[in-house]
Amino acid sequence: MLRSRGTRQRPSEPTDERSGSGYNYGGYPSSNHMGTSSTAVGGGSDEYGYSSQQYGQTPHGGYSGGSSGLHYVKSPRGASNPFKQKSSSSSSICGGMVWYCFLTIIFIGLSIDTFAQYRSYTKSLNQLKLVSSHLDQIIDDPATEEIDTEITNEEFESDPQAELRLLQTKLHTLSESQSHLQSSLAHYNSKSIPSIKSQLESVKHRIESVQKEQEVRDLELNSLREGYIATTKEIEELKVKFGNEHKTPEGNFILGNDSNGKKIEIGDHVQTVEELELYVQEREEVLWRKIDALVGRLKGQSRLEVVEWFGKGPHRVEFEIEYPQHVEDVDISQWPRVRGVFLIELAPLDIMPVAVHMFLQQVHHKLWNGCEFVINAMHILQAGPHKYVGSQYIPNEPELLGRFTAAKLDKMPFQEYDARYPHEIYTLGMSGRPGGPDFYINKVNNTVNHGPGGQKIHDLHEEADPCFGKLIGGIELLGEIGKIPIDYVSGNTLQQQVVIVDARIVTEAHNPYQEPNHVHLDDDYHKDHLADGNVEQVEEHHDEPMVEQHHEEPQPMAETERQHVQAGPGPTPV
Repeated sequence: MLRSRGTRQRPSEPTDERSGSGYNYGGYPSSNHMGTSSTAVGGGSDEYGYSSQQYGQTPHGGYSGGSSGLHYVKSPRGASNPFKQKSSSSSSICGGMVWYCFLTIIFIGLSIDTFAQYRSYTKSLNQLKLVSSHLDQIIDDPATEEIDTEITNEEFESDPQAELRLLQTKLHTLSESQSHLQSSLAHYNSKSIPSIKSQLESVKHRIESVQKEQEVRDLELNSLREGYIATTKEIEELKVKFGNEHKTPEGNFILGNDSNGKKIEIGDHVQTVEELELYVQEREEVLWRKIDALVGRLKGQSRLEVVEWFGKGPHRVEFEIEYPQHVEDVDISQWPRVRGVFLIELAPLDIMPVAVHMFLQQVHHKLWNGCEFVINAMHILQAGPHKYVGSQYIPNEPELLGRFTAAKLDKMPFQEYDARYPHEIYTLGMSGRPGGPDFYINKVNNTVNHGPGGQKIHDLHEEADPCFGKLIGGIELLGEIGKIPIDYVSGNTLQQQVVIVDARIVTEAHNPYQEPNHVHLDDDYHKDHLADGNVEQVEEHHDEPMVEQHHEEPQPMAETERQHVQAGPGPTPV
């Protein structure tokens, strides 16, 4: 019960496998459970494990890791699991309220502007009334107007018309003020006031529209609230149902089944579903720490075995292939069959030790001899234990696949990947979950598609295809193979055989058993791996004369074939 597998692929979800092909091109797995047929059929399970089809099953694949010396250090909760997913809460609909507030602000602003213009209008009107009243008063009774104090009695006696002139001046000034005020009032009456009225009407219509929309949003919000209440009630009922169905008669929760099918019961310290969820989370953290420790030990063991068998590297492999060479205006059945060589340099051991170890062992045991390149898509060229018979392929041909499974070199124990060695053009990757035995050559940069998270249909979608080598010779053969017709209906399968005649390791020859720092002469190595940890056995082992061990070497090619290979990287006729 790993919480990180919450995004599991449901049975009803589409898979990446093409019906009727049996090939999951693009880095997808070919099934281990194929039967022989005249047509390509769908792939099988993507589960880790080989007998129980469970991810937690002890993986096979030709690896012998030690069991002692594993120590686990408890880490803070949630720190050891990189695959946990956090839930997010949804928010209520508030668009209507935002619109309502926005239009209210506009309305208030227009109201303030209208009020200011109204005050200006009122002030001008009052001034006009005051001026008119003053004019009427002067006209009706000039004597009531005060005489300017600057006019002395002597000036008045000498010029009796001075007061009249002063009154006429004031009258003229007031008349000009009256004209100006009347002009301002006319402007307000003709333009400003109708514009303000129009704006007020527009705002009024908007407010009515927002109010109607708010009513609709309120109905939607009420519907969501009712749905939330119903869903919450259903969740509580499901919790009760889950507890009833996953409890023993004694009231203990059942966590699941072990690898032998026996039910795993939890003690009486877990009584509620909430307590079970917390228990599973803590258990998951412990399991991730165990997985991390096992992966680390497996990487170390694979690195040691590669050094013992094949040296420190760099490690190179040749794939000699046979294919039909394109001839213009000639039927494909008449194309001559020629041979060429792919030269592959594998990834450094400190980056991809497990994948490099498995691939070198496959080549060393001649498991790829007789297999074929079957898929030539736009982005990859894929090979596997498949056979071309007549006009159709047999995917996962029993005899070819049986050699991989018998040697326990058919599947990766886990999806090894390192960001320092991405799926760039001409690199090699292993297809499937778990990866193998099929591998492919990236004809384009597939870092995104085949990297972490590139294939979300899988249970652990954050994983990636192992990228373990790069094509450094024979690249021109990709163009030659690209001229062979393809059956797009059956999954971009080649319509003619492209056979792997011989796969061989071409790393520089040496005898690692004669190196002074060989791992078998390391006391710490024996302390970790001897059954009883007796150091004296190590010393006795040192005293014994070293016997040179010989591994199976590839059979020498015929003289004509050797000449073809040494002639150059281009295709050579059979």
